Amino acid sequence: MNRMCWAASVVFGITSVALAASLGDSGRTVQLPPPPIWSENFDSVEDPALPPFWSSIRESGAMAVWRTQSPHLNSAPNSFVFRADGGTTEDQARAQYGVAINTAEYQGMQLQFYVFRYNFATEGTRLQPLVSDDFGRTWQVLETIEICGAPSLDVQHYSLALPAGWDYTPWLSVAFRGINGTSGLGMTMDSVVLTGTAAQVLNPSIGSTGTRMTITGRKFGAKSGKIAFVGAKASVKALEWTDTQIVCEVSKVPAGGATYAVAIQPALPKGTPQTLIVSGFTVSVPVPTLLSPSDVPSATGGAITIQGNYFGAKRGKVFLRYSGPKGVTLKACKATSWVMDPTTGVSTVLCTAPPMPAGDYTVVVENAVGSADVSDILTYTP
Repeated sequence: MNRMCWAASVVFGITSVALAASLGDSGRTVQLPPPPIWSENFDSVEDPALPPFWSSIRESGAMAVWRTQSPHLNSAPNSFVFRADGGTTEDQARAQYGVAINTAEYQGMQLQFYVFRYNFATEGTRLQPLVSDDFGRTWQVLETIEICGAPSLDVQHYSLALPAGWDYTPWLSVAFRGINGTSGLGMTMDSVVLTGTAAQVLNPSIGSTGTRMTITGRKFGAKSGKIAFVGAKASVKALEWTDTQIVCEVSKVPAGGATYAVAIQPALPKGTPQTLIVSGFTVSVPVPTLLSPSDVPSATGGAITIQGNYFGAKRGKVFLRYSGPKGVTLKACKATSWVMDPTTGVSTVLCTAPPMPAGDYTVVVENAVGSADVSDILTYTP
């Protein structure tokens, strides 16, 4: 059990950080954790209602209940409060919420929240953060925090790791159990946040047709499954597949250039849900950066080299754009070589610029995704 008596401002045995709070109409100014997987600040409802899909379950006693409270001196406009007014020792209630999440997509998951002093919570008043991976049938206590002390503006931030071995569950339930003390009126808390870093990593995360990417993570299974770009007509072929790493090649991508979430469907065990990499893969238009040489003879034209990134493995087209008698005109250059490194995306195109009238021309590189201009101008000299 971890004892939290603010008179001494000491917390033992768990990772916690004491933070000062600046109060006013805008509420606390404490710094929140990094962008969460899921969060709840209890400000979307009017007290005493709980947010959607939250419930308060009385486990013992006649008075124990979880509710929102507003206004609250510690955390405007709403805070999350365990009340046991007039209750007896050990009266307790559990507030719970279920969140659909594939924990295989994350690592280092932590449940974070803030706890404030509240209403002379006395000896025996306790808070138990709980988690469940079986839809709330059984609960695992992350910590037992004993709360005591007089009301104050002090705030404690807790960050508790999820149980070891929770490699996969499609539905994570989060709960908080309040247990009344000898004569305490309860406790208050706010800003529940579930954090974690992506367990699956794409490398590279940007490319074109022919890009070979490696996906590292876990729970992919030993047999090759399927990979898809969500919402896009794309083809991704698995070349190697293990439980922790997939090597695949993007063979077809949609036009236009955009970022798509990547869905991984393990083959085994049958019925395993997809793992989704939300950060996704960016399908890039060509990015030409260098033209060499920058001038060719008008009478004969000549060989030019275009360098850049993400030209694609499939040969595209190169054009000269200029303003002619009929307006803007495109003249094709014959590509003699078209190469893209499948991992880095570094690309080189060799092509022949045809004879053209003297002047300046814009070189355009086009593939199945889109087109882009080379920043260097090609000059035809007399």
